[in-house]
Amino acid sequence: MARLTALRPHIARAAFISARLRLEQARGAVEALARIGLPSAALSGPGRIAIANSLFDALVPKIVVDSPSRMQFVDRDSDKLFLAQIRQTLETGRTRLGKTIPIKASELQPAFVVHILPVAGASHDIFSGTEWLLILIPVERTATVSPDLLGGLFDLSTAEAKVANGILSGRSLDEIAASFGLSKETTRTQLKSVFAKTATKRHVELVSLLSASTILSKSRDN
Repeated sequence: MARLTALRPHIARAAFISARLRLEQARGAVEALARIGLPSAALSGPGRIAIANSLFDALVPKIVVDSPSRMQFVDRDSDKLFLAQIRQTLETGRTRLGKTIPIKASELQPAFVVHILPVAGASHDIFSGTEWLLILIPVERTATVSPDLLGGLFDLSTAEAKVANGILSGRSLDEIAASFGLSKETTRTQLKSVFAKTATKRHVELVSLLSASTILSKSRDN
């Protein structure tokens, strides 16, 4: 017992050094995302910010709020989706699959697409003590958006992405239905699903959020 007592300071020091090394690894990972223009942060299970890069810090408090209990999105609809993700994890004790959350544009800020990625497996060796990696992708306005891109960003089905793209093109629900050989009611149902997945309620909000190509599409084209 005396030997164990004597070793205790050394064990504590080793644990502290190990934790510091993992912290530096995680910090390096989120800063690497900053170098390609992506704001990102590592979050604990309850949704508190553990590590954030400089681009993410620049979004506080206009886009996100770093409160003591958990990180919050300023946009209420986006924050509801984020809170549901956290509650699911806390209630089940398991980290769910990744989730995509849209943030609507404002007069001063562009729209963002937020990807919430679970930290699992070997990733825990780097992001020790965290459950989520949060990556925000800024959205820039453009004239057209491919259905494939919309589907990838917002988890829309192929049919839903085509309807969303039709709205972006300024077509009416009747015109969209006719172009795909569908009934107006079927198209209306698909549009409701698009609204739900993008956390929007009106055509204007949907166009404001989705009439965009992200920096990911730019990277793909270059």
